[in-house]
Amino acid sequence: GLVFTRYLQRKRISVAKKYLKGDVLDIGCGSASEDITRLLNSEQKYVGIDLNLDAKREERLSKIHQNHRFYSLNLECENIPTNDKFDTILMLAFIEHLKDPSNMLKQCYNLLKENGKMIITTPTPFGNKVHSLLSIFGLTCKSAVEHHVHIYSYKVIKDLLQDFGFSICQYKTFELGANQIICAEKRTKGE
Repeated sequence: GLVFTRYLQRKRISVAKKYLKGDVLDIGCGSASEDITRLLNSEQKYVGIDLNLDAKREERLSKIHQNHRFYSLNLECENIPTNDKFDTILMLAFIEHLKDPSNMLKQCYNLLKENGKMIITTPTPFGNKVHSLLSIFGLTCKSAVEHHVHIYSYKVIKDLLQDFGFSICQYKTFELGANQIICAEKRTKGE
């Protein structure tokens, strides 16, 4: 299942790549932080956040890049220890693991620059069914599917983001409709 899981991770990154601008906050960065940081130049700040960071690897990455910082946090209840504002907030295959994303989305709103973009990938309801099926055959990681707490339809994620001050500016599905990428920005007053 790892090969397929790795493939999905690379696919998500290739889909998100064109949105990587300026300073990047990567929420739920996991082991993808290396793939993402490779795409940044030395001027770009990078902050990676995950529940269980591999301390040795993060330390190595922070040494290579002066501009990179990592925090091990539970964003359902903890706050991101930075006052920096970001051009891009990434959330690749993360939001579906949270019981309650409101604390995180509140912070994202405050940490996103006025013209910044928040990029979310998350399985579609159809994709989650496919995923569960594949995990039965051992093609994907069973535990990953079991940890999906919320599966978002377009309407549900649109309403959720709207509640926290965002509007969707670009949306598309990939992997034959199994996954979706949402590009959101701060709603202008009056929208």
